[in-house]
Amino acid sequence: MLSGFSDDQIALFGCMAALLVCGGLMSLSYYLRPRDAREHGTEESSTIAFPRRAAQEQQAAGDRRAA
Repeated sequence: MLSGFSDDQIALFGCMAALLVCGGLMSLSYYLRPRDAREHGTEESSTIAFPRRAAQEQQAAGDRRAA
């Protein structure tokens, strides 16, 4: 079936097929997202906010200098 094409052409066909599959999955996930996100326009209801304490401790640790 693909014996008439060069290696470069087969690679291009593979890349185009991968882009089409990714685009299809992306559009499918858009239409299947939760109803709350569609009604409110955001997905904040499903996000979890983590405290920034760890980032502050890491910055404080980075500010220390060796003697």
